[in-house]
Amino acid sequence: MHRRDPNKDQVLVGTSKGQVRLYRLTNLENSTEQKREPNRIKEWEGQAGPVNAIEYSADGKLVAVASLNEIRIFSADGKRLVICSGHHGAVYAVAFSPDAKQLYTGGYDGQIRIFETKKGELTKTFAPVTLKDGALAAVPPAK
Repeated sequence: MHRRDPNKDQVLVGTSKGQVRLYRLTNLENSTEQKREPNRIKEWEGQAGPVNAIEYSADGKLVAVASLNEIRIFSADGKRLVICSGHHGAVYAVAFSPDAKQLYTGGYDGQIRIFETKKGELTKTFAPVTLKDGALAAVPPAK
């Protein structure tokens, strides 16, 4: 999984082992025996499981990294700000609202969740419902 920084010539790469690494995309250097990853800028905090999704906010100031049971929101420089918990299993999809105040997530458990990005609080859950042929769709809970 990877995502390009919207403001810089850099790409954030997540691995199946939960590693998150930032690489530059310009002025590239060849690998040598002494410098195996010369274009790596920084290694971010490791995740609880495989990295399944990465998304930058529209302004590039926040980054969401989805893994197992949670999503971690980082500043663009790699500092963890909050952890959004509540999923049961892998989280496969993340998207910021245009103003980056909310994070929309979806995962293996079939539920779509909305988190507030400042504190990582869960604000809404959409329960899955079965459609014909076993397909699923998410609908808001009844009030």
